[in-house]
Amino acid sequence: MRTSLGTGLFHPIVGRDRGTPCFEPLAVERRTRVAKRRCHGTRAVLVRFQPMNISLSQLLKESFQIAWEYLERTGELGDGAVASQFLGDTIEAMIRRGQRSRLALSNRAISANQRFRVSNATVSSRARTAA
Repeated sequence: MRTSLGTGLFHPIVGRDRGTPCFEPLAVERRTRVAKRRCHGTRAVLVRFQPMNISLSQLLKESFQIAWEYLERTGELGDGAVASQFLGDTIEAMIRRGQRSRLALSNRAISANQRFRVSNATVSSRARTAA
């Protein structure tokens, strides 16, 4: 399948295997039209989605909101002030390390909060039994 973008030394041809466009020299096309056309190596052009440009503060806000709503709905939120501080610090630390996926940030913050609450519960129960 040919596209209408062919100008200059290279002519774009859509590869058979995945439908991705690749560029072959016009001389190769003129010599033989029966030969198999495949995309190899660096000639293949990868079609990618444009990255979303979202501010880090917006990323923090949305990830925090997802984690907060989940913990609130499941009844695992506990003390709101402690949970707010912990979730904010956890998500901020992950953003500083380079994580940019909202769902990954919120899921990891939820898991960290659950581990934090379990460890605090065991420490406080040990303190009660020791006293």
